[in-house]
Amino acid sequence: MSTNQNLKRHLDRRIVLVDIEQLVEGPAALNWAVEQRHDGLQALYPEGSDCLYEVAYSHWAARTMRFAFPGGRHRWRSGPDGADLALLDVVHTELLHRRFGEAVIASGDRIFVEAVALLHSHGISCTVVADPAHLSRRLRMIADNIVELPPMGGHVLDLRTAS
Repeated sequence: MSTNQNLKRHLDRRIVLVDIEQLVEGPAALNWAVEQRHDGLQALYPEGSDCLYEVAYSHWAARTMRFAFPGGRHRWRSGPDGADLALLDVVHTELLHRRFGEAVIASGDRIFVEAVALLHSHGISCTVVADPAHLSRRLRMIADNIVELPPMGGHVLDLRTAS
């Protein structure tokens, strides 16, 4: 394969960095909330050979998140901003510019502003996917694209079928 073909091939690839706890508003999220966010992300960016998922969360949410996101790579780190820091490690250590043409950051946290700037400096387009109520103004300004998720909620528990 020629160098131009390799370049085109990696430019067609996408990495999706998911701070799932931020999207579901905490590590104690219910399964339905995590599944709602998973399904929404998969509808936008189907996982496959041209789309790699990196999902980060704390150890408190490990079981729920691992089963809700069966594919991709999983990282967990606890403590303040643990999931954010795990994803930032990916940005800083994995030479993403050699493998991907686009990065999707599924989080509205301000901590990702510098990561987006770094990715831009390597020629990687950045999309941010977040609930607009939880999206940093600075992150909104620096991203190439914004995809607004609907707010969590709207799930109705049907007590007639609960046992």
